[in-house]
Amino acid sequence: FEILLNFVCSLFPNTFSWWYGYCINILSFIGICVLLFATTRLLSDSKWLGVATVLFYGFSIVGLSSTIYLRMYSLLTLFTLLLVYLVVRVFKKNYRKCTLEYILIGLDMILGGLTHFYFLVFAFLFSAFFCIGLMVNKEWKALIKYAVSAVLGVVVYFVLYPYSIYKMISGTSMYDGTIQFKYLWYLRTTLSIFLTETLGFSISISLEAWLWFVFALVVIIVTFVLLSFVFRKDQWYKDFLACTKEKIVSTWKKLALAFKSKESIIWISLWLTVLGVLLVVTKISNVQAMGLATDRYMFNDLCVFIMLFVCLLYGILRRIFAKKQIWAGIIFVAFSVFFLLLQNFHFESEYLFSAEKRTVKELTEELDSKNVILVGNAPWRLEWYAVMLMKANRVLYVNTDDDNLNLAELMKELPENEDALLLLEKSSYIPKDKVLGEGESTAFELSVNDLQLIYTAQTENELMSILDEASERLKNREFLFVEPNTFVGDIEFYSIR
Repeated sequence: FEILLNFVCSLFPNTFSWWYGYCINILSFIGICVLLFATTRLLSDSKWLGVATVLFYGFSIVGLSSTIYLRMYSLLTLFTLLLVYLVVRVFKKNYRKCTLEYILIGLDMILGGLTHFYFLVFAFLFSAFFCIGLMVNKEWKALIKYAVSAVLGVVVYFVLYPYSIYKMISGTSMYDGTIQFKYLWYLRTTLSIFLTETLGFSISISLEAWLWFVFALVVIIVTFVLLSFVFRKDQWYKDFLACTKEKIVSTWKKLALAFKSKESIIWISLWLTVLGVLLVVTKISNVQAMGLATDRYMFNDLCVFIMLFVCLLYGILRRIFAKKQIWAGIIFVAFSVFFLLLQNFHFESEYLFSAEKRTVKELTEELDSKNVILVGNAPWRLEWYAVMLMKANRVLYVNTDDDNLNLAELMKELPENEDALLLLEKSSYIPKDKVLGEGESTAFELSVNDLQLIYTAQTENELMSILDEASERLKNREFLFVEPNTFVGDIEFYSIR
């Protein structure tokens, strides 16, 4: 995504517009709709159901959020759907003459991984379940071809971007120190987000209710064991056990036959993948710190869920109204509209622009020819500030992870006859009376050239190199201590001269 954004911006040098990012997301959205239609049509043999899936996704909260959020998640959804589409094509062609599809699967693994390593979570789970289905059906040639194309794609991805291995293993330190809750609490939150953004309602299971459920389950098990001991010699109880065993075995055999069915491989693989991604995202992302913003890591999973849900809903209605298909269609449309209205009235996208906030263009003009002190705790976010500060006369960035700030002392660095503004990331600082001892300065002076380099930085190492050079310009100052708190916060503007 960053490479594409950099390419688009390079076509319009010395300018900035939101549309440079939106053009990528809009094209991704169009591609998502095309793939949703094509995949649903292949799965259901119905072009009208494909249209219904596209409309459902297009008017859903997740469709809106992934498109207006100017980051890589819309592109991530596109590559995820492309993988699903290619695998379904291989399946529908009965694994014959699929050389092109296998090549594209390998290429999709590379591009999807380069977009975001969360792609590999979906790809791994989907590939694992699909390969198990191939093994159950003894499609050994198809298994080898798919495994080779997918593994080669992932290997090439790691060769191109080896840093991703470290990133996946080490995780993130962004939320170190935050309070940790039980996994069930996080799962309840992600499940609520999942259902709210697709169907408009959530299932809230309190911890107390879960404890009561566990208690009731223990009581039932203990009661069953006691009754089994008391009636162990009675004939009716022996017949009951034999009947129960027979039903369990027959049900298991039916499930095994369903999984062995060629038609079930894709459906079961996709449903298990959707569930698996939800569980993995809950585990590896910091739900407590991210809150509703956790949905970004599930945008691709939510899109696939919508496709599966639409197909499932229509399939159930067709079975119920087998002799009156027109009623199945009417009720299907009614349910779809109901779910869309429910989610749009019940939930608002986290990524909508607020009418009360100023645009970047307005902020850029307001900071024109002014001296700025920017206080924050995450240097990587300077990429976001770079455009806003392009016209500033002079910028002092203060990284406040471990130092104190004396504003009067820092002001000496700025010319007395020029205007000065103080920008504070609201969520990242604590009261001024809570200060620590003196330490090495984390303030650095940024020139216009620095800001341009930061904005166009290709790698994290390049960005940090720019900041290291800038940090050499200011040493041994006293700063206001700032403590990281949340992912992003409001910015407070103060006129200090």
